[in-house]
Amino acid sequence: MFHHLRYLENLDRLDVWPSRRIVVDRINPFKALSEEEFLCRYSLNKECANNVIQQIQDALAHEVDSRGCPVPPFLQVLITLQYLGTGNHQLAISDYSDVSQSYVSKCVVRVSRAIGNICHKHIKLPSHSEVNRIMEDFQLIAGMPSVIGCIGCTHIAINRPPGDQFELFRNRTGYFSMKVQAVCGPQQQFYSFVSGWYGSVHDSLIFDKSYLRQELEKNLQPGYLLGDCEYPCRRYLHTPVLNPCTPQERRYNASHCRTHSTVKRAFGLLKRRFAFLEKRLQTDLNNTKMIIVAAAVLHNIAIKQNVPMPGETNDQICNESQEDHHDGPSQIAKKTLESEQKNDVGAKERDYIIRNYF
Repeated sequence: MFHHLRYLENLDRLDVWPSRRIVVDRINPFKALSEEEFLCRYSLNKECANNVIQQIQDALAHEVDSRGCPVPPFLQVLITLQYLGTGNHQLAISDYSDVSQSYVSKCVVRVSRAIGNICHKHIKLPSHSEVNRIMEDFQLIAGMPSVIGCIGCTHIAINRPPGDQFELFRNRTGYFSMKVQAVCGPQQQFYSFVSGWYGSVHDSLIFDKSYLRQELEKNLQPGYLLGDCEYPCRRYLHTPVLNPCTPQERRYNASHCRTHSTVKRAFGLLKRRFAFLEKRLQTDLNNTKMIIVAAAVLHNIAIKQNVPMPGETNDQICNESQEDHHDGPSQIAKKTLESEQKNDVGAKERDYIIRNYF
C-alpha cells in the first residue's frame, strides 16, 4: 500500500505530457483486398476503378472529413462505388471507410457529378465507322437486319417526392418512380441515356422530346432502332406487328422480341452491378438523376473493359431483366399506335423488311 502511494507521489514530481494521438492511415483497398474481394465490394475490378479515378481525380479536391482526417480522391471514388454497388446504408459505408455518414452523403453527390461530367465520352451514338459492325452483331442475335440499337425504358423506385406534383411520379404499377430511357448496343452498352422523367410519362413522349429523336430525324444515321409496342413505328424506329397474320410477320415478331431483349438485359446488368438502383432511392430528385447517370457511365466503362459481374451468372441477369418494365401497352396506346401505323412511312419500311428477310 505504502509502495503504491510513494509511486504516485513520484509521478506528481515528473513533467508528464500526454502522448500525441497518431492517426493511422486508412486502409488502401487496392493493396489490402484481393481482386475478387475488391470486385465484390466495389462492383468494378481494380484496373477499371483506377481508370475511373484517373479520369475524374482532377475534379476532386484532397479533402478532410469532420475529424480532420485526409480523404484522397481515390478513396472518395471507392466510397461512391461501394454505395452504388452494394446499396448499403450510408452509415455502414461510413464505418467501413472510417468517415462520417454525412461525409458519405456529400461524397456520393460530388463524385457522381464528376462522373456525370464525362458522360459524353462514354455514352454516345456509334460513329459511321462502327455502324456496319454493330448491324452485323445485332443480326447475329436473331437475323434482324440493319439494327443500330434497341430503345426502351425502365423505372427507378424513389420515395414520395415533396411538393404538389408528387402524383406525376406514380407509375402505372402504383409506386413512385423516376423513368429512364436508353438505347443500347449488342453488348448491352448504352448509346443514349435519359434520366429524370416522371414515372407516369409514356415512353413515346420521352422519345419525342429527346435530343436523340432530333438526330434521327436528320437522317444522318443508317439503319434503325428497335422499340416495343410503347413506341410508334417510324422510319428510324421499328416496332412489332400488333396483330401478326402471316408466317412472315410472326417470324419477324419473334426475331424482334429476341433482338429487343438486349435493352432489357442492359437494364438488368445495370441494376445488378449497381444494387442501389434496385432499392427505393431516398436522395434529392436532382441528386438521384445525377447518380443514375453516373451509374450508366460506369456501366459502359465496365462493359468496355470486360469487367465480370460480381457473383452473378448470365442466366440470373436474363431472368431478372424480363420483369424489368412493361406489362404491355395500355388500350389507349394501342389504338393510337394502330392508327399511326396504318399510313406511317415507318410501317411501310417495316413491311419491306418483313417481305425480304422473313
